[in-house]
Amino acid sequence: MSQRRKVPEGQLCDVCNDKATGYHYGVASCNGCKTFFRRTVVSDLKFTCQFNGNCDIDKNVRCACRHCRFEKCLAAGMDANAIQNDRDRISSSVKIKREETPSNVNMPYNTLILH
Repeated sequence: MSQRRKVPEGQLCDVCNDKATGYHYGVASCNGCKTFFRRTVVSDLKFTCQFNGNCDIDKNVRCACRHCRFEKCLAAGMDANAIQNDRDRISSSVKIKREETPSNVNMPYNTLILH
């Protein structure tokens, strides 16, 4: 098991200056920027900037320009090769199956159902 490096108390996200939650893809970052970077890379999304790539990215306006936010992720050092595609929470090849038991208003609460 690999040991994870923790961010120091008060460490800020290298992308938007929000509170960093850990080192993600090689950079101290918040969960918002971590998730944005991962989704952008995994989905192979391409963005354009309406303001010639000069948008300020901080925690208050980080969602305003996705192009500039992604460029700032890259400039901060986020590594697309560090994304582990097999670590998706719900894989498309795995179906979660729920077993449902029909309700019965006449069944006492303390009845144990055995299959």
